[in-house]
Amino acid sequence: MKIAFVSSFYVKHMEQIYDKFKDLHKKSFKEQNEKIRDETICSMGEWPKYFKNINIECLMLCLNNPYLQNKWCIENDFIPNSNDVEFEIILEQLRRFEPTHIFIFGINYYSIENRLLRITEKCPSITKKICWYGAPEGDISKLSNYDLVLTPSIEIKDNLRKVGINSSFLYHAFEPRTLELIDSRRKKGNICFIGSLTSGNDWHQERIKYLESISKRIEIDIYTNLTRPSFYQNVKRNFIYQRHKMSKFLNNYDASIEKIRYYANKENLPIYDRLDDSSISGMTKPAVYGLDMLNTLSSYKITFNKHIPLANDFAGNMRLTESSGVGTCLLSDHKKNNKDYFGEFVKYCSYKSIDEFINKYEYLIENNDLINTISKNIKQITLSKFNTDNQFQRLYNLISIL
Repeated sequence: MKIAFVSSFYVKHMEQIYDKFKDLHKKSFKEQNEKIRDETICSMGEWPKYFKNINIECLMLCLNNPYLQNKWCIENDFIPNSNDVEFEIILEQLRRFEPTHIFIFGINYYSIENRLLRITEKCPSITKKICWYGAPEGDISKLSNYDLVLTPSIEIKDNLRKVGINSSFLYHAFEPRTLELIDSRRKKGNICFIGSLTSGNDWHQERIKYLESISKRIEIDIYTNLTRPSFYQNVKRNFIYQRHKMSKFLNNYDASIEKIRYYANKENLPIYDRLDDSSISGMTKPAVYGLDMLNTLSSYKITFNKHIPLANDFAGNMRLTESSGVGTCLLSDHKKNNKDYFGEFVKYCSYKSIDEFINKYEYLIENNDLINTISKNIKQITLSKFNTDNQFQRLYNLISIL
């Protein structure tokens, strides 16, 4: 068995790392990989080390890191000559490595222009195709091209199996080595939110609604990549807004036309139409990633967590293990399996409404000893149960039986 993991980078995070370490791009392919592994530390980045420990050769590739990929080309005497340089380099790296298994993060890229098929044709050594599917990525029919789809969502796993796609559950985990790299800062802040807030995105609608309400009642630091509409989206938005105004005017004179009634209803405006005027749009802090994010997270007593709707009744996003792993208390939305993460303290860490969230936050912030007790206990749950070693054992078992 030889496994090739193919991933990609948040571009902003990549730029931050290479700006922080000015000479990193001059280092060897191996040295750059090792530094990036530390700066982006997570359980998945540690998988190659765990495979190596059981004598299975692995290769971790990053599709969109031009500094890293350029260094590989120099070291391996390869000159790309196509119009799709990123893919050409990945294809050559896989061809030379000759993996038996390929594990892909970011399936959309490989479903375009028959890239997955071109990989398997170019690399006949590949017998098994595996992918990670953590959030909706459009038409799920593309997942039928994989021998195994791993997901941290029980609901996604069940839904994929119903349509005949081989899927298994693999929970997010915390890498204990993280504790050697973070600053273990004193808790300077009371509460924060760190995560994605994308305008016009149904995944984040409830999350934004909660943060708008919370920020009006308590002081919360919000670190996010809150995106703004593009020029095209602004043009479209203005058209929709003008249509709404005209329909509202016409509806006053004739309410019998269904389409006019629909367009006149403010509730039917796109999410991004109101987000520019949101109470949080001007109060967010820049997004933080990787090690910087974990350091920031560890400096707060409490963090707000809200799953995307696709999670349905089961908790399992990365923030659960990241926060508890660095010793920060969570207030997380109510799910059937919250006790798995919070143990006996689930009654303090779980909320069903905005009012309940505020009440529990105010109670906790007035009881600092309780926050410390909760943080220590849920950290121990994460380190003993949701750690990379346990996650890897399940990963290996699932791959071995393919």
